[in-house]
Amino acid sequence: MTKLEQLKNAIDLFKAAQTQWRDVGAEDSEPRNILRELLNAAATGGAGPDDVPLGAVEWDLFDSHDGAEEGAAALSAEALKCVEIIRSCGLDELVGVKSLLAGM
Repeated sequence: MTKLEQLKNAIDLFKAAQTQWRDVGAEDSEPRNILRELLNAAATGGAGPDDVPLGAVEWDLFDSHDGAEEGAAALSAEALKCVEIIRSCGLDELVGVKSLLAGM
């Protein structure tokens, strides 16, 4: 499986986590935008694993709702996988990654 295929799968897992935790705002545009910005930064060498948001506030979830921190942890785990895949790409693979990210 190519890095691009791995990244597509990881993004799909992030989307599944968003659906699972929609009651705490995970399917809203804010977490999607945060992921997009994070992955674009990772693709240009500006973000790494330490930059992945960890909590409900950082993901802009409904932090006062029960389950918000669990939802944030799920988003963080999937986002971390995406960042790690991107950071492991060679220069030739980053072309396809950047193209994929442009379409997000």
